[in-house]
Amino acid sequence: QQSIVSRQEHHTKRHYLTGLTCPVFIVLQTTMVDVPPPDDNPILKAYESFSRETPLVTRYLLQSAAMTWILSFFFDLDLALGNVPQFTIYEFEIYRILLSPFICTSLLSLVFGYLSFTDYGRKMEHLMGSASFALLLLTMGLMVNFLHLGLCFFLFGLNGSNEWLFLPCSGIWILIFGLLSVECSAAPASSVRRLFVVNVPTQIYPLALLGLFT
Repeated sequence: QQSIVSRQEHHTKRHYLTGLTCPVFIVLQTTMVDVPPPDDNPILKAYESFSRETPLVTRYLLQSAAMTWILSFFFDLDLALGNVPQFTIYEFEIYRILLSPFICTSLLSLVFGYLSFTDYGRKMEHLMGSASFALLLLTMGLMVNFLHLGLCFFLFGLNGSNEWLFLPCSGIWILIFGLLSVECSAAPASSVRRLFVVNVPTQIYPLALLGLFT
């Protein structure tokens, strides 16, 4: 009789445990199946696509322009890092010649820089390689900044106005105009390039662009 009772108790416990565990397993399985996958972040997806398709130097240059434009709301970056003759020469702040092309304080310059430099810089960097392209940008930045210093001191010598010594030179435009000048100077004399709605001779295209935005 004891063995019959023990078998009945064992059967009752087994039935009781089975009755508890099966619903719990079903609930967990249903919960795991019903959870929808997370939505993709469009901003993160766009940035990953930009980082994947844009080579190193072009990407860092555009990112520095965007970051310095945000910082320009809090600091006067033209005065702090721009190539200002008074500070570059008389205060011997030579770092301004190197850093001034990598700052941006205007939304128009930032937008046009992204529109014009992204594809152009990507093609040039793929063609030349990142090291050679970085060296070309550095050379262009130095040439434009030294030209700016010489022109400001020349005008200061003509009329003696101190305003020329505090005229800053900065922004991604330094590099864009330098690269455009090199490209357009090698173009055939009969070639033209569209500037919004008009066709401009390719060899004077940088001057036309400079006159439009100044």
